[in-house]
Amino acid sequence: MRAIPLLLSCVMLLGAAIGQSERSPASADKNLPTQAAPMSTGVKRHLGVMEIATTKLDACKKLLAAIPEDVALQLKSAHLRNLTGFLKELGGKHYLITYFEYAGNDWERDTGQLEKIPAISAWQKSICELEVAPGESQGIIDGEEVFFTAGATEVVPTPDKYARIGMITGLKPEKEAEYRTLHATTWPGVLKGIKDCNDRNFSINLVDLDGHLYLIGYLEYVGKNPDADAAAGKALPVNKRWWKFTDACQQPLPAAAAKGEIWDGMTEIYHLN
Repeated sequence: MRAIPLLLSCVMLLGAAIGQSERSPASADKNLPTQAAPMSTGVKRHLGVMEIATTKLDACKKLLAAIPEDVALQLKSAHLRNLTGFLKELGGKHYLITYFEYAGNDWERDTGQLEKIPAISAWQKSICELEVAPGESQGIIDGEEVFFTAGATEVVPTPDKYARIGMITGLKPEKEAEYRTLHATTWPGVLKGIKDCNDRNFSINLVDLDGHLYLIGYLEYVGKNPDADAAAGKALPVNKRWWKFTDACQQPLPAAAAKGEIWDGMTEIYHLN
């Protein structure tokens, strides 16, 4: 059952309510921050995917380059935060991948109120027009969270030491159960390494697109030296042992595989704190 307003299933790509953490330099460069979102307890994380018509890709970038101020205020009033959108091409198709958090305590009430607002409805219509024609895609795909760690929660981020990272890799179908089990029982040393390397709010979602399984990661880097922290993470003995298991489950995308990497970056196109 999906009791979700059309607005949010089109615009925020809502998911259910509730690795190798290698940062690609290209990914980091494309995801420079404009605002620093504080961590808060009790938020529900969501991730969703929608296929965008290739002919409307430029229109998508232009539309989402700046969320209208009145729309942004209404979304914030509904306790939606850290709304971040990424674009990614997979198999010749273009996907809008959206991550956000809900920090309220009455989802039905807050999202129901949004549906009644003219500015939201108009923006919703513009977003929905970007999607490929009905019947030509899978529609809105909800991500299923298979891993989360709060990480470096004690670090208070500021714009000069904060970056949002979106990344993606494939998952071998025959390894799904193993990957789920690994991340349901993640080793303490791996979790400590994520925290010590100044990564926080790290989640991995599983999605099925056209019969292919993908893992989509979202994290926030709040350190001062990403190259040094990434190198420190790679040097940890526990990570090297962990990655022998997780790497065997994953199927890197061609661009990442060509560079000997597991995760491929995604292009951030909008963010609402």
